[in-house]
Amino acid sequence: MGETYMDRDEAWKVYQETGWDPFYYFTRPEENEVSDEEKKIKCMMYHFKTHKGNKGFWAECCELEGCVTQAATIEELYLNCKEALNLYLDEPNDTKIVFPLPDDSLDNDNNLIKIEVEPEIALAVLLRTTE
Repeated sequence: MGETYMDRDEAWKVYQETGWDPFYYFTRPEENEVSDEEKKIKCMMYHFKTHKGNKGFWAECCELEGCVTQAATIEELYLNCKEALNLYLDEPNDTKIVFPLPDDSLDNDNNLIKIEVEPEIALAVLLRTTE
């Protein structure tokens, strides 16, 4: 089976229209083979510490200084964390800003919540770290 390639704009269009993630699943000689880089893109998770305030909740990302959010309920807080994280990391393609990658040593801390980065944003973050 041959390999197929698409540029970032094509991949983003496919993702928006179908929900299919071309950064993770694509034709390759061994269908079940997944590289470490692909796993990072699919499962890039940052860690948030949550706090209870007088009128609701707030959270701060452990790895990204200044990435914070708040909400009235804990359920809303999870959604707001995902939105805040993706907005924080989303940069124009030509940017030179390099963000710290998630700290895997925090994975076993039960006091933190893990929030997944959108795959296309995770790819861009990883590409900037290799430039």
